[in-house]
Amino acid sequence: MSTEQTVKAIKDFMAANPNAIRTEIAKGVGISISTVIRCGNLGLVKLPKALSKSTSAKIGRIKREAEGKHFVINPNKKQVWQVGV
Repeated sequence: MSTEQTVKAIKDFMAANPNAIRTEIAKGVGISISTVIRCGNLGLVKLPKALSKSTSAKIGRIKREAEGKHFVINPNKKQVWQVGV
């Protein structure tokens, strides 16, 4: 995909999803996050502000809980994902 096509795809996705964060833009367009950031740094696209680590962790935690996945430690001290708990 050329740079012009990439920028057009990013702008189209952002127009359809105005509240999308950077990773959602990359997944929605089908490109890497580094390509999205590079287009933003070149001034070709106005990207949303990057999330802080604590905010991104909260979003991930909410998404996991919505899917019914919970993180537990079993008696053998190994980390395990349990679905539907």
